[in-house]
Amino acid sequence: IGGIPVVMLSAGIGAVAGSTLGGQMTDRMGVFPAVILLSIAVTLLLAAMSAVTLLPARLVPPFWVVLYGLLSFAGWGLYSAQVGLLGGLAPQAVTLAISLNLTSSNFGGAIAAVIGGQGIERFGGGALGLVCAGFCAVSLALLFLNRRTFARAGRSES
Repeated sequence: IGGIPVVMLSAGIGAVAGSTLGGQMTDRMGVFPAVILLSIAVTLLLAAMSAVTLLPARLVPPFWVVLYGLLSFAGWGLYSAQVGLLGGLAPQAVTLAISLNLTSSNFGGAIAAVIGGQGIERFGGGALGLVCAGFCAVSLALLFLNRRTFARAGRSES
C-alpha cells in the first residue's frame, strides 16, 4: 500500500483521535483555551505544508503522511472545541448554531478552493500552506479581538 490510501489512513486516524482527544482537552482546559491552542496548531501545521516542499524529494512522502495526520488531528480536535464554543454563544439554539457553522464551513471551503487555486496559479503549489496559514492567522486575530465574548461563552458551557 502506498500513495493516497496511506495519506487517507493517516487522516482518518488523526480525525478519530483528534475528535476524541479534542473533546477531552476541551473538558480539561476549557473551551476558549482549547480553541486557541488548536487554532494555533492548525495554523502552524498548514504553514508546515509549504516547508515540506523544501525537503529532498525522497523525504516528502513520509513527512506528508505524518503532517496530514497531524493536521487532521488538530482540525477535528478544533471542531470539538468549536462546538463547545458555539454552545456557549447560543445556549438556547445549539443545534441551529452548529448547523449554521457547518453551512458556513462548506461555503468557506468553496471560497477556499477558489483562493487556493489562485494561490497555486500565482505562487506555485509550495505556497499553498502559507496562503492557508495566512487565513488561519486572520481568524486567530479575530478570536483575540473578540476574546471577552468568546471567553465568556466558553465559561458558560464549561
